[in-house]
Amino acid sequence: MAKTKTEIIAQIRFGINQLSARNGQMDFEHICRFYARSRIHINILPATGPVQAGGDQGRDFETFHSYMAQCSIASTSSVGLFSKEPVAFACSLEQDPAKKNGKIERDVATILKSGVPVERIYFFSGQDIPVSKRHKVQERIRKSTGVPIEVMDAQSLAEHLSDSDLFWVANRYLDVPSEYYVLPAGPTWYNDLKAEFERRPNQDSPPTFEEFSEIKSALRRIYKDTSLKIDLPFWFDKLSIYLQEGIFRSLKRKAIYEQFVAKLIGQNDTTNQEELIRDYYTDFTEYRTPALLEDATILLSFIINSKHRTGHLIDIDEIAVWKEQLWSVLEQEYAVPTENNGRKVWLAVIMAQFQFLIAKGNNPIKALSTLAAGLQEAVPYFEGAVFYPFRELSNSLNHIIEVLLELDINDPVVGELESIARLVDEEVGKRYGQLEASEQLKQRAVKYFQKKRYLEALNAFHQLKYKWVSASSPKWTILASIFIAECYKELRMDYASRYYAFAAAQVIVRSEDVDLQKYLPKALIIAAEACYRSGAWLSYVDTLDLCILSHRVATKDFEVYDESKQHVGIIFHPAMILYIAKRFNLGSQYLFTYRFKRWGYISEEIDQMLDEIKARYNQQTDQELYRSLQGQLNDRVYNDFGLKRTVSFETYGSRWMITFENDFNTNAAAEQLVAIIQILMVELHDTELYLLRSTIYIDFDIRDDISMPEQYTFSSNEEIHWRVNFPAQPSEDLLHNSQVFYSALVISILQEISLLPIDELMAIIHTKFDEQGLVGRLLFVATYQVLYEEFVSKIEFNESARQHFDDGMQFSQLESRSNPKLPWNETVAPKYDQSVALQAIQNRMSFMYPYEVTLPKLKQSSSFKQVVQVLRDKGWLDWQIAVAIGNIIVNYKIQKTSPIYDPAVMKARAFDFYRKPEKEWYIPIPELILTAEKIEMILKTSTTLSVLQSFGLESHSDTPNVEAILELLAKRFNYLVDGADVKVFN
Repeated sequence: MAKTKTEIIAQIRFGINQLSARNGQMDFEHICRFYARSRIHINILPATGPVQAGGDQGRDFETFHSYMAQCSIASTSSVGLFSKEPVAFACSLEQDPAKKNGKIERDVATILKSGVPVERIYFFSGQDIPVSKRHKVQERIRKSTGVPIEVMDAQSLAEHLSDSDLFWVANRYLDVPSEYYVLPAGPTWYNDLKAEFERRPNQDSPPTFEEFSEIKSALRRIYKDTSLKIDLPFWFDKLSIYLQEGIFRSLKRKAIYEQFVAKLIGQNDTTNQEELIRDYYTDFTEYRTPALLEDATILLSFIINSKHRTGHLIDIDEIAVWKEQLWSVLEQEYAVPTENNGRKVWLAVIMAQFQFLIAKGNNPIKALSTLAAGLQEAVPYFEGAVFYPFRELSNSLNHIIEVLLELDINDPVVGELESIARLVDEEVGKRYGQLEASEQLKQRAVKYFQKKRYLEALNAFHQLKYKWVSASSPKWTILASIFIAECYKELRMDYASRYYAFAAAQVIVRSEDVDLQKYLPKALIIAAEACYRSGAWLSYVDTLDLCILSHRVATKDFEVYDESKQHVGIIFHPAMILYIAKRFNLGSQYLFTYRFKRWGYISEEIDQMLDEIKARYNQQTDQELYRSLQGQLNDRVYNDFGLKRTVSFETYGSRWMITFENDFNTNAAAEQLVAIIQILMVELHDTELYLLRSTIYIDFDIRDDISMPEQYTFSSNEEIHWRVNFPAQPSEDLLHNSQVFYSALVISILQEISLLPIDELMAIIHTKFDEQGLVGRLLFVATYQVLYEEFVSKIEFNESARQHFDDGMQFSQLESRSNPKLPWNETVAPKYDQSVALQAIQNRMSFMYPYEVTLPKLKQSSSFKQVVQVLRDKGWLDWQIAVAIGNIIVNYKIQKTSPIYDPAVMKARAFDFYRKPEKEWYIPIPELILTAEKIEMILKTSTTLSVLQSFGLESHSDTPNVEAILELLAKRFNYLVDGADVKVFN
């Protein structure tokens, strides 16, 4: 009969009291240990050992060290229970343990006498201890030892044991009937199944696989459920018949597996399971189906990992034998020729699991890399593995990746596992549909986003976008687009963010599903905020008009100050825009005041916010205000005012500056170009292009006199400069495929700022477009220009007369700031090999023939020595100076000996002179041609450019930026370090 909570506590308290009468100290220790594992620390072992060997040193149980409490998921219900430092526990049924020199103080003294330091001590008493007594003994111990102690008496313990997840302890050790506890409503199938087993008489017929399957389902349903695990003893009793001798062997082995796992996870207890486990592994090598080998692998991993957690008595040497035997069987089975791809995949996955779960050692990252490599072995067999359970593998991979993200593991292995997970998801999609396949990817994508790993999140949401479009799921397509826009926002790619926000809005407004309208305000606010961050503040107000209108239509009881505060920007940003206009008397404050008045009560909120902003910023100087704005924005404020606009942003150390006429049509086309550049550049984040720090200027114009787009360059050594003309009346085909032209432009610019050989560069570009779906990322729903023309009112644009307002050029110092989300790569280059670089230097130094006669003469010159020292002080190395001087000497001698200025002839003579001893063609060299300025010019040009090939690089620019090339070589190829020990001019 079910009892009330108070009655259950009283019954448990009575049971604890009876322990003294029946000499139940050992049972009390078990009770306290299971309680402590559940409520205090998981990493607890019983303190064992004979008295003559030192006994238990006063500790009835203690923690073993764990690093888990230091990880970022330590606040979760289980991991948070791991202790950082050693903790000791003692328990006693003795009367009056809190008295002076009583059991509590004696046990504390014994624990501390052992010499092993503890961070805290817990004492459990089988007696009730008044609060005042408890506090007094705690204070005495704190003063005398400095160690804090927690005291839990019988009443407190009874209250905890009445909780659903611990009631099984009271049932097992205090004989409190399980029927006393009223279970919450569980799943209907589970309640029906339990009721059916309760009605069944004691087993009088042979156990069947069907009944075992039902018991297994029940155990797996409840052992992680804190409310239902109270039923575990009931199901263990039903399972016990399958553990007897004479039971069908394969059935008994399955029962052993289920009981061990359920006891470990459900009760954190593996007491008396040792002989059953030994029974399981006596003949496991005879059971070679993939499913049974997988069970043997997983069970062995549980045995290994629970050794320290529960202190079971299976010897490490026994476990080692099982590990060796299991691996041997797996290798044998995997080597068997078969056309069954499903079996091959299954075995490869089991072997990968074995390496990860069992043979991982002390390096988890290495173990994960081994897992990834093992799973990669299975990939070629995915095709045709019709019956392999890919859904389960997908779940497992998803769980591992989520844990790694939760732990903030930033290692390439995460990407390796992600790549495999996507291949597995594809197989799931083939069998169960794209919506099913997208579920795991969606969880990972959200986790990437939450952990601020926006590049991985972006890639995942792009993948989801394709899946949801193909599955005709507009809701999830919209949400994917919104998340993509958020990712671009975090990467400071504001126009890419605006594009995908508009794309989401387009799907919403074109849908006949009224329920989707609730997402429209979110999409439009993202589009508006992109304008605010990029300094296009009038465009922000234009888009906010739509956003507020959509809120009033789609959002019930819309308030700008709701509990989530998600709309606060609707007040703060307009107030800041108005404040800047008024403070610097830009004239646009009248336009903004007029526009804000149309928003009704919101304009009053803006006025109040303006007062707060004045109080905050009026005390700041202009420079201080600029710095404040720079922390909020990615580009110059008010950059959408004036006759011309310049949009700027930064990626990988390069600053892009796009300038264009500030009219409606040109804005639509030019912003599309900016969005495409941003999307394309983000997609290159995982490639190695050896990009130079550069400033890239693009002059964009809409022309009435052309029918096809034009592009040409007039770059210099210091900057990249392109002019782009687009037809004012493009054909329908050109309008809808304009991203092709803009992409070609970006690729042409990349060729100028990349040192990668053309064939390698184009191979990367082709991979991005042909294999990784870049086309579908540059164009989704419609082109940016089409979406711009739909969501930005041309009438409103023209009525604002934005060309006639102050363009805010006094804020030019706020133009694009460095972008730490897409930084310039300063790491050691993959193409760099120090041994190869040093050998190349040695090879150059072996060709010193051009001035073997001249060099000794130069060394005698004090003025030349000063020149060399000046160059050394600037960081140049002797071997570089020597190569540059060789170039100057050879060129001088060619000019003196060759009247023909044919480049081919001069090149041939230079080649000849470099390989001929100087004594055979000696000509005196005037020292005046070897000035520090002349040598450094050669060092920065021909010498620097000449070494590119030795590193597998090449410059494609007619006017190479040698300063940027030198910087890249110095940072990534140790160009100003390697060969420093080579001395030529001493």
